[in-house]
Formats: sequence, structure tokens, C-alpha cells
Amino acid sequence: MTERMENAVTENGAMSAKLKMSGKMTLIRRRYRSVEELICEAGGTAVELGYAEEGFIEDVIDREQEYPTGLNAVMPIAIPHVSTHCLDSFMSVVTLEEPLLFEPMDGRGDPLPVQIVFMFGLLDHRDQVKVLKRLAQMFKDQEALEQLRSAQTDAAGCRIVAEYLGELVEIV
Repeated sequence: MTERMENAVTENGAMSAKLKMSGKMTLIRRRYRSVEELICEAGGTAVELGYAEEGFIEDVIDREQEYPTGLNAVMPIAIPHVSTHCLDSFMSVVTLEEPLLFEPMDGRGDPLPVQIVFMFGLLDHRDQVKVLKRLAQMFKDQEALEQLRSAQTDAAGCRIVAEYLGELVEIV
């Protein structure tokens, strides 16, 4: 059993593995031509860092087309995620200079002009509820999202999200 697999063993409902985050996985004030381009860059970083296999990127793009993740919270956000082709649990956070249009999660209404994207991969799909519950708290916090959207550096953006997610995150 690999060390990563051993870390996935849970007790008492704890997360299988903490979400790895770093300045390298936090892309602040970026510009992309499409949702797919954003997913390719953020997913490519996860692959380069050894958190995911190549198939992760295609899986996220395919899932986003079938099950959109745009959410009209206190400001529009998106949460593309999968638990396939993951070698470790991680989170990538992207803020955009110019919004990208994400289809709404509920399938109703016009595409949402998103400026903050939380993309994550999970080693254990059962951790999805824990991660989404904590993120849902942040999505209701206008001040926290404004701080993230106005962050000037990758490191600052990483700090803001890591502080909010607390014990779910490991800064690497």
C-alpha cells in the first residue's frame, strides 16, 4: 500500500486526505479564453505536481459539460471537481480578470459570469460532501470572496482560502 493510499484510510468521519494547496495551485488574476483553457492550466499544474494523472483534465472537462458547476452564490463561482485520476486530494483556486461563462449547476437560467473558480480533485469521492459543506460557508461570505477576488498574488489567494478551509487543507 502506498503512503498516499494509507493516508486515505479514515476514522471517525475525518477527511481521507487533506486538500493539498500551494501558491503554485492558486492562480490569481488570470485571463483565459475559455473554461476548458482554465481547466487545462489548473489541471496541468496538478498533474505536474503529482496530484493527478493526465486523464484528470479530460474528466473535469467532460463532467463540467454533463454536470455544470456554476453557482450563483453571493457572487457567481464555479466548482469543477472529480475524484477520478487523482493521486492525492488537492484544491486549485483561480481568480479571473475577466469573467468566464459557466453553465449553472441547476441547469436553469443563463450562463453565469464567474470570476472565482475552486477546482479540486479528491482521492476519496466520499470526501466531496465535507469539502462542499465548508466551501458552501465561504460562498455565503461576501467579504471573504471579495478578499479573494481582490488578492494580488498567488500566495495571498492561497492564504485566504486555506484560512477559511482550516483543517481540510495542507499547505505544501
